[in-house]
Amino acid sequence: MHAMVRENVGQGLRGSPRRGGGGSGRYEPARLLRQPTSEEGCPLIQHTLSIPDPRTHMIEMAWHDPDRPAGRWTLRMPAWTPGSYMIRDPARHVVGLTAHRAGVPLTAAWTGKDRWEVDHPQSGPLTVTYRVFAHDLSVRESFLDDEFGLLLGTSLFLRMEGEDGPQRVTIHHPPAWQLLTALSPEPGTDASFVAPDYDALVDAPIYVGPARVDSFVAGGADHRIVLVGSGNENLDRIRSDLDAVVRAAHDLFGPPPYACYTFFLVLSDRRGGGLEHRDSTCIIYPRFGFEPRTEYRKFLVLCAHEFFHTWNVKRIRPVELGPFDYQSEVYTDLLWAMEGLTSYYAELLCLRAGCFGPAVFLERLAEAIRDLDATPGRLMMSLAAASRLAWIKHYRPDASAPSTQVSYYLKGMLVGLCLDLFIRARTAGARSLDHVMRGLWEHQQSTGAGVTYARWVHLAEHATGLNLAEVLETWVRQPGELPFESLLAPFGLRLVRAASPPGKADSDPDGGGYLGARIQVQDGRLRVEHVLADSPAEAAGVAPGDELVALGGVRLDPATWESRIAALPPRTRTDLALFRRDALLVRTVTLGEAPPASYRIIPAEDTEDSRLLREGLLGPGALA
Repeated sequence: MHAMVRENVGQGLRGSPRRGGGGSGRYEPARLLRQPTSEEGCPLIQHTLSIPDPRTHMIEMAWHDPDRPAGRWTLRMPAWTPGSYMIRDPARHVVGLTAHRAGVPLTAAWTGKDRWEVDHPQSGPLTVTYRVFAHDLSVRESFLDDEFGLLLGTSLFLRMEGEDGPQRVTIHHPPAWQLLTALSPEPGTDASFVAPDYDALVDAPIYVGPARVDSFVAGGADHRIVLVGSGNENLDRIRSDLDAVVRAAHDLFGPPPYACYTFFLVLSDRRGGGLEHRDSTCIIYPRFGFEPRTEYRKFLVLCAHEFFHTWNVKRIRPVELGPFDYQSEVYTDLLWAMEGLTSYYAELLCLRAGCFGPAVFLERLAEAIRDLDATPGRLMMSLAAASRLAWIKHYRPDASAPSTQVSYYLKGMLVGLCLDLFIRARTAGARSLDHVMRGLWEHQQSTGAGVTYARWVHLAEHATGLNLAEVLETWVRQPGELPFESLLAPFGLRLVRAASPPGKADSDPDGGGYLGARIQVQDGRLRVEHVLADSPAEAAGVAPGDELVALGGVRLDPATWESRIAALPPRTRTDLALFRRDALLVRTVTLGEAPPASYRIIPAEDTEDSRLLREGLLGPGALA
């Protein structure tokens, strides 16, 4: 049987004393609404996680059932991680799986890529031991070295096929290290934690190692910041801004559905992204990515995005996303609503929290519109298709991706903007996308059920009193453009596309030359990564993988190649020299007209009605 996680299940956290945020003292273990106990057909499964030598990157694991009936039993490891829609097969990192009954060896065989069968000839305790090689510093699998470990349950914990129920894990780690997790501590223990079911077990990251821990209280709930590593961050500023973002989300949805929430922030040499969990998030971020201010905004928006998932995807969810099928692809047409609308609200939460103002908010939306316009695939693939095909498209882009597909994050975010503008204008500001999200949240609280696409549309219509099926059919289920100009107009706003950024005179009002190839500089060489559909590069026969070396008989320099092409007038016909598989080729290219370089959303002619609508969206006095 599968036991769904109940709302308001407390998540206890171990760590250092609370600082800041209007409170003092230590976190107390939170109480589960249902303590794990052995029930008929629903045994208490016990896991042990040990780190004897972190230098080996090996984690020693044990799965134990104290009273397993006789039989041939199948154990599985997930093939993917919820929130990252791609089969990754973490079972490939499993080493040396064995089984025994009270010390007596049993037959255990690897019978599939993520499947083991164990012969258990008589009833009694069954233990399966194995090791996991953990050296993937990402938010999708587990990482361990002699500095710290960031451990994700879907790449560690086995489950008995066809069963679910309460779980306990005991964690042994180097004594000098801290242990921090969103799992609930088992009363009376220092290193044992409990979960009501397997979903809850693997949806709570485990961190071991040194960390700075800070906290604040908002909405009556505790919030923990676990900061690993250092760079140019300012922890006081981070705590203050996250506090404001959290409160903005509570203003939208009401009291939080958790007792504690944790931001695991790992600072590294690269941007690793974020992954949502039910009551926490893991974020890997560049250690020196907090300055300048534009970079810090990206960090806050990323945190706001993952935090908004607390409601939208971890609770408000498609029917397919929970309970999970961990072995196979899970198809839904609603990832645009789960991820795209979350991206829109990440921007809104930061605006409402005061992390940036209306002008920056509109600037970031304009940049997103620019990015969508630069994606020819928007005319080829619908958002519904992009959602369904995420498993083979979004996470595995090929050279044709910009021309043949669209991101459900990017276009979904802009559909969120369009829906918000449409609803506000059609109801004279009485309704907005906020009402849709609150309606979805109320439905989830009252039913605990996921939604289909049709149900999502029905709930949106019920929350707004509008017929939204027709516009959603066009914006979501069909490829094509979004009507930004007509939707912005009632708000006294207009979208401006220009050849040059504001403040710079256009040397050519029609823009300069355009090749239509996306270039990556590798070891000082200009490698073609993508050739856009219907572009001059495509017409000239340029292919992904080509190395561009000269234009018009003059060598192209990695630092100036873009300006060289832009300096030529559109319709210029010239020779383009390139290497393909080490052979020198010359192609004749006719340059096109460069697309707009500058996108802005600026005030237009204003009326009292447009001012009221705009202030409803952006806040009082916005752009006055």
